[in-house]
Amino acid sequence: MGTKGLECERLLEKLSNGELEAVVSKFTVHAIEALLNDSNLILVFLRNIQNSLGLNVYEASLDDEIAASMLMDEVKLAFDDALQYYIAKKLGGRSHSKLR
Repeated sequence: MGTKGLECERLLEKLSNGELEAVVSKFTVHAIEALLNDSNLILVFLRNIQNSLGLNVYEASLDDEIAASMLMDEVKLAFDDALQYYIAKKLGGRSHSKLR
């Protein structure tokens, strides 16, 4: 596994055991389910999310989606990315470039 793969694995382990906390939008969960497109993989994926101590799923409201659509031109992002950006800002999110 490459460096990025190892970093991803460390991140997922820290989220799983609650060492780190993060939020994922339900929109993103649905997008990943569509990409997986296999009932067994989707079930494993959803159970991993459900059992993760540090990962919370955020359900965007219609107001969130309206705000994201109004933000698209300003931030020069497609709707899906603008929604993620809006949710992160709304929840006071920060990004970490390196895991410690």
